[in-house]
Amino acid sequence: MVKLKNKEVMKIDNALAYLSQQQTPAWYGVAKNIRIITPFLVEIESSKQDIYRKYAEKDDFGNPIIKEGQVCFENKEEADKIWDSLMNEEVDIDFYKIKINTLEGVSLDAFVMEALLETVLIEE
Repeated sequence: MVKLKNKEVMKIDNALAYLSQQQTPAWYGVAKNIRIITPFLVEIESSKQDIYRKYAEKDDFGNPIIKEGQVCFENKEEADKIWDSLMNEEVDIDFYKIKINTLEGVSLDAFVMEALLETVLIEE
């Protein structure tokens, strides 16, 4: 079991998504870990939608107004404060461990590796 902040969970999700697109014998572990973190991601997304409902500027249909790919907020400072608090909340996750040698031959960058070290990837 590992204690992580929600922002770290999101980084791990991005790294697992990258790995899921690679041809690797670690596919089982990648898929298992995606399944493990999905409930945490659903909770984060639900909280994000709550922030949008409460703080976003809305159009005539009640939908958040988006300009240049960004949601517009009536009180951006308060929305950012709540988002930062959400991202720093800690959760406990019991990952399925993947041996690092099963990723031999897979092109990985430091960003992907850093997110998975000591949480998902283990050395033999």
